[in-house]
Parts: sequence; C-alpha cells; structure tokens
Amino acid sequence: MDEKEIAKGAEASESGAPGAKREFSGGALQRLWLRMEARVSRLTTPAYNPFYYLGALGIFFLWVILVSGVYLFLFYSISVKGAWLSVQDLTVNQWYLGGVMRSLHRYASDALVLVMLLHAVRCYMLDRYAHWRWVAWSAGLA
Repeated sequence: MDEKEIAKGAEASESGAPGAKREFSGGALQRLWLRMEARVSRLTTPAYNPFYYLGALGIFFLWVILVSGVYLFLFYSISVKGAWLSVQDLTVNQWYLGGVMRSLHRYASDALVLVMLLHAVRCYMLDRYAHWRWVAWSAGLA
C-alpha cells in the first residue's frame, strides 16, 4: 500500500470491517490517523487490527470490571472503620484470588478509559459523528 492509497482510503468500511475501501476527504490529521492504522494493519493483518475492535474491547473490559467488582463487593465492608480492614483482608488473607481480582478490576478500569478515549478519537478522525450519528456521539461524550 503506497502513500496515495493511504491518503485516499482506508481498509475499513462504514461498519469497520477490514478489507473494504472507503474514500475520506479529511485533512492532515485524518491522513495521519489512516497512515497509523495502515501501519498497524501491516503488523497485525487487517483482520486483527485492534483499532477496528475498540468498541468490542470496551465492552469486554466493562464485563471484567463488573464481574470483579461484584466479587470484591462481596467481601468489602461499607463501614468507615471496616473499609480499609476489609481491603487489607482481601489482599493478605485471600492473596490467591483477592489480589488477582483487585488487580483485574484496577487494570481493566485503566484499559477501559484508554480504549474509550481511542474509540472517541477514531470516531472523530474518521468523521463518524456527523449526520444521523450525532445522537450517539453526543450520548457517548456525555
């Protein structure tokens, strides 16, 4: 893929499916984003490009946060004096699963924020917020 093809189109259709060509009429930032996506597609192949699956990754991390959060809530004490002690008990006495769940909960939360930001930037760069999509874009930003 040469520079002209990168500037003219990307390997993503309106739905984000790999392999379909789409014309973009954006500026320099859009061309830079498409060039970066094309390089990642060369490294991973278009079928496994993580930029095409940002929404699905966000939903996956949300499920990890929900499952680990329910587990942690089962052992968490809501009282002022017992909150720190319950977290300490989870970490020390249940090191086999308590610490793993706390780590999963924390890192999945960080990953969800990163994936959401990348997804918002990608939608903005590829003009996927205009026309009839403005309602979903506005709701997602709120």
